[in-house]
This record gives sequence, C-alpha cells and structure tokens, in this order.
Amino acid sequence: MTEDTANAGVGDAPREATDLADYLSDKTTILPRLIGTEEAATQIARLFHSSNGATFSLHFGNMTGKPYFAVSIYQDSEARHSKWWNGKSLSELKLRAFIASNRQLSEEPRNSIGLWYDTENDRTYLEVTATLSFYDKLDYTNAIGLGRRYNQIGIYDLEERVYLSLGGTGELPADTPPVLGRLPALQRGAKT
Repeated sequence: MTEDTANAGVGDAPREATDLADYLSDKTTILPRLIGTEEAATQIARLFHSSNGATFSLHFGNMTGKPYFAVSIYQDSEARHSKWWNGKSLSELKLRAFIASNRQLSEEPRNSIGLWYDTENDRTYLEVTATLSFYDKLDYTNAIGLGRRYNQIGIYDLEERVYLSLGGTGELPADTPPVLGRLPALQRGAKT
C-alpha cells in the first residue's frame, strides 16, 4: 500500500458545522448529531432556572447571546408545538415529552425550543421557535416580516437579549400554511 493509497479519502469527509451561521454559510458542512432529549431537557431547564428563558437548538445548543432572532411561527390550537401555563414553573417530564414530540420540527436547523417566563402576565411559554440570522438590515427586515406574517406580538433578539414589539395578537392568521411550510426555503452559502 502506498502513502497515497493509505491517505485516500482523508480530508474528503464533510466537516461538521460548529454553529448555525457556519452551517448556513458553508454548503459543504453537515449538521452535528441531534442532542438527545434527556440532555436537551437538562440544559434547557438549567438555562430557564438561571435566566427565566432559553432558546435551544437540538443541533447547536444554547442560542442566547448569538446573532439570531427567535420568531414564534408554530403556535397551534392543539398545543403540539406551543404551550403556556400560569406561573413560573417547569416540569422536566413535560419538557422531555414536548422535545420528543417535536423532534421532526427540531431537525430543521433553524428551529429551536423556546422557553421563557413572562413576568407581566405571570405565564411560562414553551414552543418550537424559528431561529433566524441577524447580521444585517435584510435579516432584520425578514425576521420582522415573518413575525408580522404570523401576527406575532413580538420577536426576540437573542444576541442583545431584547424583545421587539410587533403589535400583533399572537393568533395565527386564517391563511397560515401547514407547519412544515412556514419557514422560508433554506438557503445555504449566500453569506459568509
């Protein structure tokens, strides 16, 4: 066996994306393995208890402090993809069940599990949320547009940790597409 033969294929394996921005900007990267339900629930609960909220990607982990918007587009009347309850509490059993039942949506790299406590209304919210890049004015415009398209009360800037009010009611419009058709088409390699 020659050295060339022994090294054949080395370096040809696709590189695993380090974060969502890396995955979106480089078409040659692959997604990391999904974080398991138990581990995700443990990390989300820890984040929630320490800061009253969490936005957690099952591919990339904690999204807070990174240049993304969290936009709620999956609320539904059957509470499959969004739930809320009175008070500040968290059942890890219910959190694990929610993560497991939303595994298909979580496989989309731009989706995360969102959990936060609304002090004004004394409610805790748990939902699948779209996590959209925020690098420039076009990203800002697109996130605002998506939030308005789904009649959202507001969206959340994860990097600055700032809530941006949009003036919606939170009720989905009558012409809302099916759940798997709500995010715009995935575009990779467009930005660096």
